[in-house]
Amino acid sequence: MPVANRSIGEIRKAQVFIAVLGASSYTFAEATWSQSLPDWIASLQRMLKAIEPR
Repeated sequence: MPVANRSIGEIRKAQVFIAVLGASSYTFAEATWSQSLPDWIASLQRMLKAIEPR
């Protein structure tokens, strides 16, 4: 997925992290720069925080 930084005119490729919890119909998606372990863990942490009961 190309992502444009309009302020400097640069286009970078981004990866899309998607998590779906079927029983509850929760869906979470965000773009990250890579599929590296640190990026995956950070996306997973943000997903868990987003679906946390309030």
